[in-house]
Amino acid sequence: HRRRSLVGLRQTVERASAAGITTAFDVQVNYGDLAAYAALRKAGDLTVRVRAAIYHPADTPRDRYLEFADACRRYDDDWIRVAAIKLYIDGVQETKTAALLEPYDNDPSTRGETVYDEAEFQGIVAELDRMGFQICTHACGDRGVRIALDAYERAARRNGTSGRRHRIEHDENLAAEDTQRFARLGVIPCMMPRHSSPELTTRWREAVGPDRTRSAFPWRALVDAGAALAFASDWPVAELDPVVGIQEAVTRRTPAGAPSPHRRSIDEAIDCYTRRAAYACRADDTRGTLTPRKYADLVILSKNLFEIPRDRISEARVLETVVGGRSVYRAKGATKP
Repeated sequence: HRRRSLVGLRQTVERASAAGITTAFDVQVNYGDLAAYAALRKAGDLTVRVRAAIYHPADTPRDRYLEFADACRRYDDDWIRVAAIKLYIDGVQETKTAALLEPYDNDPSTRGETVYDEAEFQGIVAELDRMGFQICTHACGDRGVRIALDAYERAARRNGTSGRRHRIEHDENLAAEDTQRFARLGVIPCMMPRHSSPELTTRWREAVGPDRTRSAFPWRALVDAGAALAFASDWPVAELDPVVGIQEAVTRRTPAGAPSPHRRSIDEAIDCYTRRAAYACRADDTRGTLTPRKYADLVILSKNLFEIPRDRISEARVLETVVGGRSVYRAKGATKP
């Protein structure tokens, strides 16, 4: 099993380097799989810097938290760092398991479900916050997002903490009043541009209905409210390639085919995948911008994304990926700059 895990991880890392990824935030790592990252590094085959969040299943006993803390001590450098925990509060709209404030459009008998009751979730978040973990909560529905925001707010008040940069992953439906809370609480909305694509959301739209579809994936509203929006892939659910996500962010359309008001500009989309992504995984002191004294982590593309038509951005190919000043990927036929 460990050998299979290592082979699969090596292939994933190679694929990430070929996609121009220099730091990856592995948002759901099983505790026992961390050794595979260490083995890959020891073999000299870890070509992507890794930030990892340990998966916390619903039945995790509190005595496991000591193991989580030990992993943070053992994996604590800028090649492999564990400092976060992954929780789930709900599921997804397509299966009516995302927790919504109002009933599903195609099934008025349900508003979805939560993995924990609110009191239990608040207790778990408070304890992990007290221990210093960054918490990443999967919340797709507006009720799930509210429960996560409430828990983060209560934990900060109870523990007297701030600056944890807790995250909520997905944030697909949001109540308007909760949009304002991200900036005030210092919570990061981490969202995936490809998940908003009309071509991929037919079942999603049927579940939530037209009104909630129009206000969904509210990138623009979050940024206007001061939230530190970051973009990610959610691979393997969506494509790993950030350039694909960038094109989706700048060309996003409504289901009727009109330009979406939630679109981002090309510089904003790139910022969400670089500077803001580094901030979201608490690595902005060493990466995310081409700045003196930061790591020489960069990617060379075949096209200038600022100069080509928006709908052709995904045609750009990675020519070379450099991590720590070392070339870790070079496309076949690409010459040294």
